Amino acid sequence: MIFLVLFYSLGDVVQLYDQAEYQKVILVSDSLLADSTEKAKYEVDIRTYRAFSFVALGDTSSAKREFKQILMLSPSYDLNPAFVSPKIIDVFRVAKSEFIEEKEIARKSLPPPLWKSVLLPGTYQEWKKLEKKSRFFRSSSIITGSAIVVTGVSTEILHRIYLSKTNQDEIDRWYRYYNLSYKTRNTILLTAGIIFTLNLLDVLLSE
Repeated sequence: MIFLVLFYSLGDVVQLYDQAEYQKVILVSDSLLADSTEKAKYEVDIRTYRAFSFVALGDTSSAKREFKQILMLSPSYDLNPAFVSPKIIDVFRVAKSEFIEEKEIARKSLPPPLWKSVLLPGTYQEWKKLEKKSRFFRSSSIITGSAIVVTGVSTEILHRIYLSKTNQDEIDRWYRYYNLSYKTRNTILLTAGIIFTLNLLDVLLSE
């Protein structure tokens, strides 16, 4: 292997491929990929010729594996039908389709970020497929959030009306309205705080 690394390069891989020496392409490319310098500079090209060679040898599974490795390195990678055979193009398209599907499955398997789970109660529970918990936290947060806005606005309005009154009876009456709205708002704020705390504990204890 060391001998091959010392005496072979990407140009030799291309030449071996052009000579239909597909087994040698794979052998030499194995060695080049083991060399960190060559791998860093030419990994996509090396793996391309490996994939082509695997297709030529009828090993489509290995060819797809190489194409997927290339797509991990270069997501925009593509093949030009004007220069690449339809057989290789077909294998590449299947590999790309599988790669995209595998990435999507992997993405869905990851939990949502902690900030999202905290700020949007029910998100983490939905990912865990805990439907009842998810509905409870989501609906509770929406209801309390809407109620906070409504009571916050009404409390401010009632406070201004109360302050504008000069008649003692009206002052007392509007103060009661304001005081009730103020206490309601604070109760809802406390309820929202409890819901967010319970959601956070559920997320942290479930991980």
